[in-house]
Amino acid sequence: MGVPPPDGPFWRARLRPERVSRTALVVSFLILLQPISPSDAPLYAGRALPIESRGETPIQPSDRQSPEKLYDQIANPTLSTPQAVRDHIAHLSVLLKQMAAAEASSRSPDAVGESTHLERIRRLIALFLKFAEPASGRELIYIDHRLALQMPSPMDPVSAQRLKHDIRSVYATLRQKWQREVKLPLPAGFLFIKLYANKDEMRREYGLKPETVGVAFPCRFVAIALPYQERAFWGVVKRAFIAQEFRQTVAHELVHAFCFMTVGYAHAGALPRWFMEGFAVYFSGERRVRTAIEGPGGTIIRDFGSTEEYQQFRRLFQFIEEKYGQDQLLRFVRASLQGRSVRRALASVLHLSDETALVGAAVGWRREKERFQRRLILVAAALVFLVLGVLRGPRAPWRWPITVFIVWVATIEVARSPFYLHTSFWQVPVALGVVWLFLTVYTVRRWRTIPPKRIRLIIFPDEPRRDETVEPWPYEHIDIALGIPRGESVQWRWSEREIGPPEAAMVQEFLQTQATDLFYFRGRTYRVWSEAISD
Repeated sequence: MGVPPPDGPFWRARLRPERVSRTALVVSFLILLQPISPSDAPLYAGRALPIESRGETPIQPSDRQSPEKLYDQIANPTLSTPQAVRDHIAHLSVLLKQMAAAEASSRSPDAVGESTHLERIRRLIALFLKFAEPASGRELIYIDHRLALQMPSPMDPVSAQRLKHDIRSVYATLRQKWQREVKLPLPAGFLFIKLYANKDEMRREYGLKPETVGVAFPCRFVAIALPYQERAFWGVVKRAFIAQEFRQTVAHELVHAFCFMTVGYAHAGALPRWFMEGFAVYFSGERRVRTAIEGPGGTIIRDFGSTEEYQQFRRLFQFIEEKYGQDQLLRFVRASLQGRSVRRALASVLHLSDETALVGAAVGWRREKERFQRRLILVAAALVFLVLGVLRGPRAPWRWPITVFIVWVATIEVARSPFYLHTSFWQVPVALGVVWLFLTVYTVRRWRTIPPKRIRLIIFPDEPRRDETVEPWPYEHIDIALGIPRGESVQWRWSEREIGPPEAAMVQEFLQTQATDLFYFRGRTYRVWSEAISD
């Protein structure tokens, strides 16, 4: 995993009574931390020791505080004002000097045994100072008593304002989503974000791979490389996509920080990397992953260089959502963070023994899903080809409505299947149903109005009534008087005449648009009707 297990040597580290020199050094550390967070319980009680510039109760060494609590005080501090951050920086800076002086003067053989513990304290203090104390060429900005943003300086004012707006917007949106879906409170205090001018600068400082653009440190520290803005025209065109990728990176790292802040520094290693990265990608909606997270041991335990590995983590969360539903997935995440154990959450929420069972269930589910999809696609494709082969000639306009109907029924089967029952796939058959309905209505209306290839004119000589109008017959080459000799009684004579393409459609359209069926032709009036002749 890259993270020391909860029962490893680091997690068992404790202050021992026999190590007098190291205990005294830790006591001085606790004394300095106590004035910073007066609302917390005393970190150390026992033998009376004075606290400078404060009148708090003396600290006694008989009731010892665990190292995990000490680490959390540094890595997960609840500092809500800029002045509290400055006070914390001042105390930790003094502590580093005292630790160095104590180590230099120490001759105790027990110093080697406590070196890991002290090195951890020193490294956490250095990490806090790196994010909370701006170095030369950097500017520290506090946003809404929640974010401490360290930016390169000088920077173009427009770019700086846009960055602050994007980060504030992403944080606010993600925090609301966390409270609405995960339903776990986030500890108060600043979350520290440090922006680097480019990936190379951040890579050199943390030893990351060249493609990495973000890294999260337990519990409140996030480093992100700013996207490179090309000056060429095509770089301007890509600006929207680059900005979107930057916002996704910020959201991904903030999810890591939220998880770390919730479980605390001591339990950060209890969350396996598949859980951390899979949930960060799922919850932030990020598509490309080029980030890393740091474990309590100080080493970078995640640096995505393999797209396939990222896909595997994403598929695990996709499997949980598809099989159990989103509510159950979020309940699993909530139980993992509250109980500081993913394995117990798997057993209690998903009824899976461990990660191996989860992977096995996901692989089996994926195979069954692929077999279901193949069968459905083959059946639907066979029916579509059958329709395309059968519907020819006059029935050809019905190809599209029936084809869409087959696909629509197939998508309904998909939405009803257990593989998509808990997803939003139901929107697809709804949309296809609307398309099918439109095509069906359109085809029916078009079928009724298809111009015939041939028509038959029925011609009957008649005289107009008083309320009738008479229109001239416009087609001289179509002799409607043919077959009706003059001088005979009109009620006994009528004629028929067939008209073929291309005149059939034109004549029928003319007759349908006229307000009368009585026409004047060559000194006589005739009633003219038409009917289509089927092939």
